[in-house]
Amino acid sequence: MDFSHWGASPNARASTLFDAIVSALGAFNFLGAQREVNPQKLCITGTSLGGYATILLSGLLDTRVQGAISLFGSGYFLEGSAWQGSISALPEAAREEWISNLDAGTRAHRIRAPMLFYAAANDTFFHLPAILKTIDSISGAATYVSFEPNENHSFTLPGGISGLSLQPWTTVEPLFILNQIEAEKTALPKFWRRPRNGKVVNIEPVGLPSGASGSVYYSTNLNVYWPSRVWNRLEMKSSPSGLTATFPYSVAVADWFASFSFDYDASALNDTISLSTTIYRDDFSQ
Repeated sequence: MDFSHWGASPNARASTLFDAIVSALGAFNFLGAQREVNPQKLCITGTSLGGYATILLSGLLDTRVQGAISLFGSGYFLEGSAWQGSISALPEAAREEWISNLDAGTRAHRIRAPMLFYAAANDTFFHLPAILKTIDSISGAATYVSFEPNENHSFTLPGGISGLSLQPWTTVEPLFILNQIEAEKTALPKFWRRPRNGKVVNIEPVGLPSGASGSVYYSTNLNVYWPSRVWNRLEMKSSPSGLTATFPYSVAVADWFASFSFDYDASALNDTISLSTTIYRDDFSQ
């Protein structure tokens, strides 16, 4: 990937990313200053590098943001991204300057707004390890995530690409944003992992609407480049303690996540969206 305009030499101000973030901060302040705008109800959403910018801006603006959505973006580029090699190849001083000032991961701990991540599990631009580390760095706000298996920089599960020729790119964006600015919010479900029983994994959903459907997706080719991995589907079944999926006998070690689709209401809008668990790694031989 071309990195020629992104460098941080002699300092971060030399990067076009610096200009983009400064411009976005100015736009946020301008919008909040308008007479017809309530500055207490401002949210941020962005796709791809816009998703990266959403994370960085949400960290810089902290409590001034009421909700945020990152579509395909992440911080921690050195954990896995299309630009990992270019950043690693920078001279040490320039690399540290870039990471300290331009990597969104360094600001993630300051995020205070509920944040939703929609991510493609086989994304060639932002790899799953970078996305997961970004989410794990957000300790001051609720985070939600949905992974699309076997997709690259696209999201076709419910809540994903809307089919519209204009923004929003996804059907989940207006739903999530409306919910964050309403006085009475509709709680999104959370998912708790329960102890595994042999090859059977167990997820207990809290607040998942009736009629929801669930699947487990797993990958066994753990040493393969993340965007090239194959994710296999398992059906989830109801049990007294939650929803379960049984792994094939042949699976020894796997990365996996559970994905759920359900109807979601926000204000006058209703649509079907998807949420996932984080990604787990299990050794089923133990």
